[in-house]
Amino acid sequence: MILNDTGIREAVTNGSIEIDPFDDGAVEPASYDLHVGAQAASAASKRITDLRNRGFVQIRPGDFVIVTVHEALKLDDRHVGRFGLTSAHARRGLIATVGPQIDPGYHGRLTVGLTNLSSKAITLSHMDTFLSVEFHRLQAPASKPYSGRYQDRLQLAPDDISEVMEREYMSQTEMMRTLEALVSSVEGLKQVVNSRLPLIFGGFLALYSILMTVFMAVLN
Repeated sequence: MILNDTGIREAVTNGSIEIDPFDDGAVEPASYDLHVGAQAASAASKRITDLRNRGFVQIRPGDFVIVTVHEALKLDDRHVGRFGLTSAHARRGLIATVGPQIDPGYHGRLTVGLTNLSSKAITLSHMDTFLSVEFHRLQAPASKPYSGRYQDRLQLAPDDISEVMEREYMSQTEMMRTLEALVSSVEGLKQVVNSRLPLIFGGFLALYSILMTVFMAVLN
């Protein structure tokens, strides 16, 4: 069951779901808005950006970044969350590359991977609303609540950072060249097939004729 706005407020009040800090103005009819947090790391820049000081992170075309969420979340064993980018950011060309599920029993601050698929740089500012999370109540408590490596994580960890640093950044120009090379390869293959199609068809007819001759000889 998806919680509506009343259900979200009740779950926060009774402690089933904790959102720190909680802002009643971020409660939507059936979801809750999450904001850009304090840290970001980019495959292009190969460094961590403190968004509280700089104020924003710029995501170049084709770049991959990880961004922390401002709010810390805590779910009991009867609630699960599902999150996604707000439609405003999705329409600009961003896609989220992690999630979208928050398991029962999770507590910590989400780290979200984002890729810019547009042809223009996209800016994310500290405390921008960029995610929307909906909460579901399970029919029964989870028998094995979440206890993975992201439990209690509140900021970027060494493994988060190493994954970003090891990624190869592909610029928009490189992306276009790769696509053009792929299209060229497909066109070349099509030309080869078309040029040899008569030979292939002729060979098939010759083989068919031989098989029919052998078949008729066997019958006679």
